[in-house]
Amino acid sequence: MSIEKSRAFWDDQAATFDDEPDHGLADPDTRRAWAELLDQLLGPSSGPVVDLGCGTGSLSILLAQRGQHVIGIDVSPNMIERAVDKARLAGHEIEFAVGDLETAAIPTTPIAAILCRHILWAVDDLQTVVDRWSATLVDDGVFVAVEGMWNGAGITPEIALSALRSRFERVLYIDLTSESVLWGSAVNDHRYVVVGSRPRQA
Repeated sequence: MSIEKSRAFWDDQAATFDDEPDHGLADPDTRRAWAELLDQLLGPSSGPVVDLGCGTGSLSILLAQRGQHVIGIDVSPNMIERAVDKARLAGHEIEFAVGDLETAAIPTTPIAAILCRHILWAVDDLQTVVDRWSATLVDDGVFVAVEGMWNGAGITPEIALSALRSRFERVLYIDLTSESVLWGSAVNDHRYVVVGSRPRQA
């Protein structure tokens, strides 16, 4: 899908994007579950973090609540507009920008963590995105990708693992399918997270 088509698609989705429990995080239990998962995956990390494909900024806000400087990037101006409003209402200063993940400006500050949720399946060149952004990480940085296979979309764990293994010495896989509180209800598809750590030197 071209950048223009992708932008138009997600712009159209922005108005109702937060209707999904795991997108809007309106339910306190769901929001708490995501906060706890981020704590588990990111550990004591307190440095700058990039939220790739941040959508309306729900996870960006949770990252900011951890005390981290957050950079949220999304291809959709409508998503970013909503993310800016949500962050302001939540009382957090978050750096949001519109950009395609393959060409968006790279932060000059070394990054402690990269987070992307349900975004790698949608990019044209998965390996380019993983390579490009993992190169911004500090030596003990982590790359967290929440992905899945649902309704004929998504990517398999094998594809996600392969992309991260080319850039990281350690890659962890965790099945999240049964963690219904994360999704707002039980799901019949496959949800998981892969985490890369100890970036390989280019």
